[in-house]
Amino acid sequence: AILATDGPAIHAYPAGRFDGNVRLLTSFNTGGTAYRAGVGPLEAGFSLTSHEGNADPVNATRFAYNFNTPLYARILPPRQKGITSAPSYAFISVENSTLQLSTLKRSRRGDGLIMRVFNPSSEAVEATLLLGPEIRRAAWTTLLESPIDHVPVNEQKIAVPFEPYEVRTIWLDLVTPTHVQAAPPVNEILHLQQNYPNPFSRHTIIRYNLHQHAEVRLNVYDVLGRRVSQLELADQPPGQYSHSWTGTNQLGLPLASGVYFYTLEATTPDGNRAWKNRTMIFIR
Repeated sequence: AILATDGPAIHAYPAGRFDGNVRLLTSFNTGGTAYRAGVGPLEAGFSLTSHEGNADPVNATRFAYNFNTPLYARILPPRQKGITSAPSYAFISVENSTLQLSTLKRSRRGDGLIMRVFNPSSEAVEATLLLGPEIRRAAWTTLLESPIDHVPVNEQKIAVPFEPYEVRTIWLDLVTPTHVQAAPPVNEILHLQQNYPNPFSRHTIIRYNLHQHAEVRLNVYDVLGRRVSQLELADQPPGQYSHSWTGTNQLGLPLASGVYFYTLEATTPDGNRAWKNRTMIFIR
């Protein structure tokens, strides 16, 4: 794995030298902000990328989310193999078919969206990122989401240059769509709580309150937008409800560790519809 830390600089160790704490730690970039690390009792905020074979940033196309946990206490298995196809997202497209969308998540500060795009080509490319919602502001960030520079925005478009094998992280502040005839506020129909515990390893509880009689759907999706489990599909009266999820798909098979999204939809008899989604982290 590749470790990017937001803590103080860590001394690099030559291969084969052990001190009982860090088994192996070598510098990954010239700026001294990222390192390759083996298993050892080290605690820091970090981001991990998965890859096949030996550690090679050229082949790093997937990014895990941020955890703060001792490395010796959590062993993260490899993520599922494959390529995220950016145009398959309903609200975002990348106008350069060679690029790969590797991360789409809420920012660590909770005030926007983080998107990472990877250029797997050996050539520099120009790309245009097109989003459904209008973009209010955008900025380049580091892997740890520290701002680097402002990104020029043209309503729903961002022009992005990529160097060979480059991963770029972009923070986005999106304009919430408005409608001529506004639907009732979501909290007048439903309230979806954050699952607990989160992160979780065995099971987690999802609770919600329904304020009006409605047809309810509660689904779990992976980061590719695929529904992996349907927890509820029923006509329900107002009340409090809860569901336990054990990190399995609709067939009861275990899913890979990673970030998942659960979405609650409610449609009232008079046709008003409300939905709310939240993020949860599953660690096997």
